[in-house]
Amino acid sequence: ALSLRGQETLNLIENLGKPVICAMNGLAFGGGNEMAMACTARIAKKGLKVLAGQPEPKLGIIPGYGGSQRLPRIVGLSNAWPILRTGNPVSSEEALKIGLIQEEVEGDVKEAGITFAKKLISGEAKVPPIKREPIEIPKSLPDVDIGHLSRKTDEIMKEAILEGAKMTLEEGLKHEAKTFGKCLRTKDMRIGMENFMKFGPKRNAEFSHA
Repeated sequence: ALSLRGQETLNLIENLGKPVICAMNGLAFGGGNEMAMACTARIAKKGLKVLAGQPEPKLGIIPGYGGSQRLPRIVGLSNAWPILRTGNPVSSEEALKIGLIQEEVEGDVKEAGITFAKKLISGEAKVPPIKREPIEIPKSLPDVDIGHLSRKTDEIMKEAILEGAKMTLEEGLKHEAKTFGKCLRTKDMRIGMENFMKFGPKRNAEFSHA
Protein backbone atom coordinates (compact mmCIF):
# COMPACT_ATOMS: atom_id res chain seq x y z
CA ALA A 1 0.00 0.00 0.00
CA LEU A 2 2.86 2.39 0.83
CA SER A 3 4.46 1.75 -2.55
CA LEU A 4 1.19 2.19 -4.45
CA ARG A 5 0.42 5.51 -2.73
CA GLY A 6 3.81 6.88 -3.70
CA GLN A 7 3.38 5.64 -7.26
CA GLU A 8 -0.03 7.31 -7.53
CA THR A 9 1.47 10.67 -6.55
CA LEU A 10 4.24 10.42 -9.12
CA ASN A 11 1.80 9.22 -11.78
CA LEU A 12 -0.09 12.49 -11.32
CA ILE A 13 3.10 14.40 -12.18
CA GLU A 14 3.83 12.18 -15.17
CA ASN A 15 0.31 12.47 -16.56
CA LEU A 16 -0.26 16.17 -15.85
CA GLY A 17 -0.48 17.00 -19.54
CA LYS A 18 1.89 19.96 -19.25
CA PRO A 19 5.70 20.09 -19.28
CA VAL A 20 7.17 19.49 -15.82
CA ILE A 21 10.90 20.20 -15.58
CA CYS A 22 12.93 18.93 -12.64
CA ALA A 23 15.80 21.33 -11.88
CA MET A 24 18.33 19.30 -9.90
CA ASN A 25 20.84 21.30 -7.88
CA GLY A 26 22.04 18.55 -5.56
CA LEU A 27 21.46 14.97 -4.49
CA ALA A 28 18.38 13.17 -5.82
CA PHE A 29 18.38 9.81 -4.07
CA GLY A 30 15.64 7.21 -3.82
CA GLY A 31 12.24 8.88 -3.93
CA GLY A 32 13.86 12.13 -5.03
CA ASN A 33 15.22 10.51 -8.18
CA GLU A 34 11.95 8.67 -8.71
CA MET A 35 10.11 11.99 -8.61
CA ALA A 36 12.60 13.47 -11.09
CA MET A 37 12.03 10.56 -13.48
CA ALA A 38 8.27 11.16 -13.39
CA CYS A 39 8.87 14.66 -14.80
CA THR A 40 8.89 15.50 -18.50
CA ALA A 41 12.58 16.43 -18.43
CA ARG A 42 15.47 16.84 -16.04
CA ILE A 43 18.31 19.36 -15.96
CA ALA A 44 21.12 19.49 -13.41
CA LYS A 45 23.79 21.80 -12.10
CA LYS A 46 27.01 21.16 -14.00
CA GLY A 47 29.91 19.35 -12.38
CA LEU A 48 28.08 17.48 -9.60
CA LYS A 49 30.16 14.44 -8.71
CA VAL A 50 27.12 12.84 -7.06
CA LEU A 51 23.73 13.65 -8.59
CA ALA A 52 21.24 10.81 -8.58
CA GLY A 53 20.79 7.20 -7.58
CA GLN A 54 18.62 4.50 -6.09
CA PRO A 55 20.40 3.50 -2.86
CA GLU A 56 17.64 1.18 -1.68
CA PRO A 57 19.71 -2.06 -1.94
CA LYS A 58 22.01 -0.67 0.75
CA LEU A 59 18.95 -0.69 3.03
CA GLY A 60 17.83 -4.17 2.04
CA ILE A 61 14.94 -3.03 -0.15
CA ILE A 62 14.19 -2.11 -3.77
CA PRO A 63 12.70 1.12 -5.15
CA GLY A 64 8.97 1.37 -4.46
CA TYR A 65 7.93 4.55 -6.27
CA GLY A 66 8.68 3.45 -9.82
CA GLY A 67 12.48 3.51 -9.93
CA SER A 68 12.89 -0.07 -11.17
CA GLN A 69 10.47 0.62 -14.03
CA ARG A 70 11.16 4.20 -15.12
CA LEU A 71 14.97 4.13 -15.02
CA PRO A 72 15.30 1.27 -17.58
CA ARG A 73 12.75 3.00 -19.81
CA ILE A 74 14.62 6.31 -19.67
CA VAL A 75 18.28 5.25 -19.91
CA GLY A 76 17.99 1.71 -21.28
CA LEU A 77 18.13 -1.54 -19.35
CA SER A 78 21.90 -2.02 -19.75
CA ASN A 79 22.60 1.38 -18.17
CA ALA A 80 19.99 0.96 -15.45
CA TRP A 81 21.10 -2.57 -14.48
CA PRO A 82 24.21 -1.66 -12.42
CA ILE A 83 22.69 1.55 -11.02
CA LEU A 84 19.70 -0.28 -9.60
CA ARG A 85 21.53 -3.37 -8.37
CA THR A 86 24.49 -1.66 -6.65
CA GLY A 87 22.68 1.40 -5.31
CA ASN A 88 25.64 3.52 -6.43
CA PRO A 89 24.91 7.07 -7.66
CA VAL A 90 25.87 8.73 -10.94
CA SER A 91 27.43 12.15 -11.52
CA SER A 92 25.74 14.88 -13.53
CA GLU A 93 28.17 14.14 -16.38
CA GLU A 94 27.28 10.44 -16.39
CA ALA A 95 23.57 11.25 -16.07
CA LEU A 96 23.78 13.40 -19.20
CA LYS A 97 25.72 10.72 -21.07
CA ILE A 98 23.14 7.99 -20.42
CA GLY A 99 20.11 10.24 -20.93
CA LEU A 100 18.88 10.54 -17.36
CA ILE A 101 19.09 14.33 -17.67
CA GLN A 102 18.74 16.50 -20.77
CA GLU A 103 21.13 19.31 -19.85
CA GLU A 104 23.96 20.21 -17.48
CA VAL A 105 23.74 23.93 -16.69
CA GLU A 106 25.89 26.57 -15.05
CA GLY A 107 24.31 29.25 -12.91
CA ASP A 108 20.73 29.25 -11.63
CA VAL A 109 19.13 25.86 -12.36
CA LYS A 110 15.65 27.21 -11.60
CA GLU A 111 15.96 29.87 -14.30
CA ALA A 112 17.48 27.29 -16.64
CA GLY A 113 14.50 25.04 -15.96
CA ILE A 114 12.06 27.79 -16.90
CA THR A 115 14.02 28.44 -20.09
CA PHE A 116 14.00 24.72 -20.93
CA ALA A 117 10.24 24.53 -20.37
CA LYS A 118 9.73 27.42 -22.81
CA LYS A 119 11.88 25.59 -25.36
CA LEU A 120 9.74 22.48 -24.97
CA ILE A 121 6.54 24.46 -25.45
CA SER A 122 7.90 26.22 -28.54
CA GLY A 123 9.26 22.99 -30.00
CA GLU A 124 12.85 24.21 -29.91
CA ALA A 125 13.69 21.36 -27.51
CA LYS A 126 12.30 17.85 -27.72
CA VAL A 127 12.29 15.11 -25.10
CA PRO A 128 10.98 11.67 -26.07
CA PRO A 129 8.10 10.53 -23.86
CA ILE A 130 8.79 7.65 -21.52
CA LYS A 131 8.22 4.25 -23.10
CA ARG A 132 4.93 2.84 -21.87
CA GLU A 133 5.06 -0.46 -23.73
CA PRO A 134 7.31 -3.41 -22.85
CA ILE A 135 10.99 -2.69 -23.48
CA GLU A 136 13.71 -4.79 -25.03
CA ILE A 137 15.79 -6.99 -22.74
CA PRO A 138 19.33 -7.29 -24.14
CA LYS A 139 20.69 -10.79 -24.74
CA SER A 140 23.45 -10.02 -22.26
CA LEU A 141 23.58 -7.50 -19.44
CA PRO A 142 26.65 -6.02 -17.71
CA ASP A 143 28.24 -8.10 -14.96
CA VAL A 144 27.50 -6.50 -11.60
CA ASP A 145 29.43 -7.00 -8.37
CA ILE A 146 27.00 -6.30 -5.53
CA GLY A 147 29.70 -6.73 -2.90
CA HIS A 148 28.32 -6.93 0.63
CA LEU A 149 24.74 -6.26 -0.46
CA SER A 150 21.94 -8.73 0.20
CA ARG A 151 21.70 -11.50 -2.38
CA LYS A 152 18.07 -11.98 -1.35
CA THR A 153 17.26 -8.34 -2.10
CA ASP A 154 19.20 -8.61 -5.36
CA GLU A 155 17.05 -11.56 -6.46
CA ILE A 156 13.93 -9.50 -5.81
CA MET A 157 15.44 -6.49 -7.61
CA LYS A 158 16.27 -8.54 -10.71
CA GLU A 159 12.74 -9.92 -10.76
CA ALA A 160 11.27 -6.41 -10.53
CA ILE A 161 13.46 -5.13 -13.37
CA LEU A 162 13.30 -8.07 -15.79
CA GLU A 163 9.65 -9.01 -15.34
CA GLY A 164 8.65 -5.35 -15.36
CA ALA A 165 10.45 -4.84 -18.68
CA LYS A 166 8.13 -7.43 -20.25
CA MET A 167 5.07 -5.43 -19.16
CA THR A 168 3.56 -2.07 -19.92
CA LEU A 169 4.71 0.72 -17.60
CA GLU A 170 1.38 0.62 -15.78
CA GLU A 171 1.63 -3.13 -15.24
CA GLY A 172 5.31 -2.86 -14.33
CA LEU A 173 4.58 -0.34 -11.59
CA LYS A 174 2.06 -2.72 -10.04
CA HIS A 175 4.62 -5.51 -10.28
CA GLU A 176 7.21 -3.32 -8.56
CA ALA A 177 4.79 -2.66 -5.69
CA LYS A 178 4.24 -6.41 -5.34
CA THR A 179 7.96 -7.18 -5.29
CA PHE A 180 8.59 -4.27 -2.91
CA GLY A 181 6.20 -6.05 -0.55
CA LYS A 182 8.40 -9.16 -0.76
CA CYS A 183 11.33 -7.12 0.58
CA LEU A 184 9.34 -6.07 3.61
CA ARG A 185 9.06 -9.72 4.64
CA THR A 186 12.81 -10.43 4.53
CA LYS A 187 15.31 -10.50 7.38
CA ASP A 188 17.67 -8.34 5.33
CA MET A 189 15.19 -5.48 5.16
CA ARG A 190 15.18 -5.34 8.96
CA ILE A 191 18.97 -5.66 9.10
CA GLY A 192 19.47 -2.90 6.53
CA MET A 193 17.01 -0.50 8.11
CA GLU A 194 18.31 -1.05 11.66
CA ASN A 195 21.89 -0.54 10.48
CA PHE A 196 20.98 2.72 8.76
CA MET A 197 19.07 4.03 11.77
CA LYS A 198 22.04 3.30 14.06
CA PHE A 199 24.98 4.25 11.86
CA GLY A 200 23.64 6.10 8.82
CA PRO A 201 25.38 5.42 5.50
CA LYS A 202 28.86 5.19 7.05
CA ARG A 203 28.73 1.51 7.99
CA ASN A 204 27.79 -1.36 5.69
CA ALA A 205 25.00 -3.61 6.89
CA GLU A 206 25.90 -7.24 7.61
CA PHE A 207 23.20 -8.93 5.58
CA SER A 208 22.14 -12.53 6.15
CA HIS A 209 21.00 -13.00 2.52
CA ALA A 210 17.60 -14.17 3.72
